[in-house]
Amino acid sequence: MRRLSGRSRVVVISALSALVVATGLVVAWGVGVFSSQGEIAAADVCEQVPNRGEVAKTLHAVLPKVSEYSFDESGGPTDNPRFHYFCLVDGSDGPLLDMDVRPTSLGDNWKEWEIQAVNDVDALYTRDLSPFPAGEHAVASSRTAAIADPCFSADGKAGGGQRFSLTTVVKARKPLRLSDDKARSALMRLVADLGRKMHKDAQCDVPSRLTGK
Repeated sequence: MRRLSGRSRVVVISALSALVVATGLVVAWGVGVFSSQGEIAAADVCEQVPNRGEVAKTLHAVLPKVSEYSFDESGGPTDNPRFHYFCLVDGSDGPLLDMDVRPTSLGDNWKEWEIQAVNDVDALYTRDLSPFPAGEHAVASSRTAAIADPCFSADGKAGGGQRFSLTTVVKARKPLRLSDDKARSALMRLVADLGRKMHKDAQCDVPSRLTGK
């Protein structure tokens, strides 16, 4: 067998090293190691969401990493108990999170309220919901947070002898990049801040039970 000279061995080792590095780069690219995460600026966040700068930072830190984020907003609070507000956070791979606000008139049947408020067909977002102290009634999991807060009185703006609560829901359409406990806490903060602002913007005639600013 012919032995390689010192210089030849160096050339062969260098070639093999380059091959290993190139293979590693190809594998890394395939699994997304070098895929860049899109930015989220305060101005990108839906206009009617409070504290847009803080929300932008939070969403950028917890949402799945995708190359681009976009926001779509419709509706908004009015002094009529028939309004509907919706904010969708979309990613290059599909919907990531949505925020939904609307008055509801389910009274104190909270189990029915949970199902209808979350509007979930396959129970993905109602699974593992547990109560937390906010508004009239509030529940959350690692994928969903929902709050009912008194808004329109039966003998006031709502009329017809029927009172309306303001239902605010934040739903992670894809799992957040957090542990279940931390994801639940993040959604609870988002839903409480949004519900508090929407109660004010809707000019509800019943005081809010949401504490804080």
